Amino acid sequence: MTTVGKRRLGRRLQRAEFSRIAGIGVIVQLLTVVSGPLVARMLGPSGRGVLVIVMVVATIGAQLGSASLSAAIAHTVAHSRGSARDVFGGDFRWWLLWSTVPSAFAGLATALLLHDAHWWPVLVGEAFTVTLFACWLNILAGMLQGEGAVPRINFLRVMFSSTYVLSVIAIFLIHRTDLAAVVLFTYVFAQLVGLYLSWTGLQRGTGDRAAHAARASVHAFARRAFVSSIGALDSLGLDQLLVGVLLTQSALGLYAVAISMTTLPAMALGGIAATLLPKMAARSRNEAALVMRRWLRAAVAVDLALVLGLELVVGPALRIFFGSDFVPATGCARILIVARALLAMRMILAAAAQAQGRGGATSAVELGSSLVLLVGVTIGVQVGGIEGAAVALLVTAVVSCASLVSLISWRPVDLTERDPHSAGMRRFS
Repeated sequence: MTTVGKRRLGRRLQRAEFSRIAGIGVIVQLLTVVSGPLVARMLGPSGRGVLVIVMVVATIGAQLGSASLSAAIAHTVAHSRGSARDVFGGDFRWWLLWSTVPSAFAGLATALLLHDAHWWPVLVGEAFTVTLFACWLNILAGMLQGEGAVPRINFLRVMFSSTYVLSVIAIFLIHRTDLAAVVLFTYVFAQLVGLYLSWTGLQRGTGDRAAHAARASVHAFARRAFVSSIGALDSLGLDQLLVGVLLTQSALGLYAVAISMTTLPAMALGGIAATLLPKMAARSRNEAALVMRRWLRAAVAVDLALVLGLELVVGPALRIFFGSDFVPATGCARILIVARALLAMRMILAAAAQAQGRGGATSAVELGSSLVLLVGVTIGVQVGGIEGAAVALLVTAVVSCASLVSLISWRPVDLTERDPHSAGMRRFS
């Protein structure tokens, strides 16, 4: 096959891979469309607010404790081109033990925020467990991403969501409940399924000690990329936490339902962002730049199409699926559709910047944008309630994306010159 033919074949394979990852995100979101209304109808706005608080606290704990570590693991394994078990040996056991620290803080925060809720001791235990399992899933996901196990990751995402959705349907049909603690049990069960599939999906180790990477170098990458990896603008749910603190649990329930109608861009592009970093890290500077530009163009097209589709259906969807109690969330949802679409693009831009060795600068952008979000939401809820919070998130998304676009090098960049960690890893490959 000629060089031109090989390039064309490579582009077709990349397009197919991009389409599969984005398609899996859409499938996962469609599953959420089934479970979200059922949970909202069972719990109501107030109970939905309790559920959101536990999930936000658990997400914050998991992201702070393991998100940047997951990115560092993926980068290291991809660069070494070996089995994750060989690259890290027994180091991952230390990371699993470390996960108990953020989990304990999540349990404590839940006790402080929900001490007057029904079954609050159970909610505290669930917050600890959900955080712990989420940290372990992040670590294992980084290993799978580094190994380039895209089909296994796609299967894992579908199975995780399917398990949760089927469990919610079973509760709704057999014995409906208005207790958030009961619904959380289904999420913990889905996490257990995800952990089993993640562990069994890893490549078997060969015992090759030459592939082992220094744990210190992994931690160095994780520190540089810490703020940009935790997803302070979307994954942490800081806006939801502020709405819950500054407004009522019912208002938070409305805001959370509005967000649930706008997560499709993140679902479709989140897998793309997670795959792009190790894909760039495993390539030469010219190939990495070409992959980055090609995937970003495709991501923009997908994002725009999703925004248009969501804006057309959000009003009727809220009324039909969630009921009249949640119709007041429509205006907020329309604003959040655009904001969350921009935040989905931000994930891909951040992954590209990290792959170019700009983890520290990306973290600085994320930190500055987080401050804009905190100030904006605090002011926004006082002026316009949940719609004001949505506007603040939109402004923050614009600031973040613009900053990352200016940060990325759009010409071919030598990754070994930009990222000392990458240069060090070459000695282990």
